[in-house]
Amino acid sequence: MNPVEQRRKSIEDLVRYNEYRSVAEIKAGLGQVGVRINEETVRRDLEHIGAMKDTRSGFWVLADQAINRYDLYDMLRHSIHYLMHDVATNDIGNTIFLYCDLGTSRRFSHILEALRQDERLNRTRGWYDNILAVHASQDDTVIIHFRNGRDGKKFLAKIKALQKQGGTYDFENAEEKAFMDKLGRDTR
Repeated sequence: MNPVEQRRKSIEDLVRYNEYRSVAEIKAGLGQVGVRINEETVRRDLEHIGAMKDTRSGFWVLADQAINRYDLYDMLRHSIHYLMHDVATNDIGNTIFLYCDLGTSRRFSHILEALRQDERLNRTRGWYDNILAVHASQDDTVIIHFRNGRDGKKFLAKIKALQKQGGTYDFENAEEKAFMDKLGRDTR
């Protein structure tokens, strides 16, 4: 790989795995990994790799990251309101069962799997859902697995809060509360 390709790969990795609001922040991140270039070169490289500013979050993202966490939660909220009939958990709380309209389990599965993958890629957040795995039946059931009952019960409460649109929910921290408040405000 030539030096230009290596530099662009470094920028791509920084944008994919970190949250940067400005070109100056990206330049500083490059400096931390030993790449020294000016902001104009960073701008050209961002354009070349297909990076753009996300209009909702204000962060630089790659084209394949254009659907962000907020969008995923908005899709989940919409699906819960219109397609979900019931939700249950096992006794331990580490498995949640979503019962939805016939033939819509894959939609839920895709959204939840995207949330799970987003957490694996973006480890800089102050809160996580900690989804371990998602399985969809052929028909109308989605099974969500968690590492422990605490995470499962927390996510179940979040689903019920989204279902009630503004229901009560114990937030892990202020960042999660602000996120869920914004989601609720934007949908009223």
